[in-house]
Amino acid sequence: MAAAANEKEKIFLEVEKKFTDEIHSIVPAQIAKNLNFCCDDIDEESMINMGDIIKGIPEYSSLSFRDIYFVLIYTYYSLRFNEQTEDWLNINFLKRNVLNGPLVLDLYYKVTVGDIIVNGVNVSSAIRRYVLEIRGGKRKSMRRKSKRKSRKYRKKSRKYRKK
Repeated sequence: MAAAANEKEKIFLEVEKKFTDEIHSIVPAQIAKNLNFCCDDIDEESMINMGDIIKGIPEYSSLSFRDIYFVLIYTYYSLRFNEQTEDWLNINFLKRNVLNGPLVLDLYYKVTVGDIIVNGVNVSSAIRRYVLEIRGGKRKSMRRKSKRKSRKYRKKSRKYRKK
């Protein structure tokens, strides 16, 4: 079990390095030093767990962990970090670095704009919320309580007072 976890971590780090190398090869060094990079230890662990979930989906079980991590890290960069002024990330980067291009693109589109439902849970939405750092669930209403007094304690207007 630990060997499998180490292997997944190794694969993840290899994929992550591809992205870092791509940034440094395209973006000038002066700008690259100010860009945000994926991934810290928490992100790495979370994406490896997301990869396990995706691998368990019959439709995507034929994808390698490498291809799945490419989709997850690509999604991470494209939704969270892709700078509008320095657009270094494009879909061709994803296509040329994966083995099963059509299925990888299908997964990418389902993760970013579609829905992948597993046991009643929208996995795509959970991934997007994680990447965008958005809290999920129902929010409490932000309505203010009325400052009006209840009818019992309110004075009647002159118009309706009995004379």
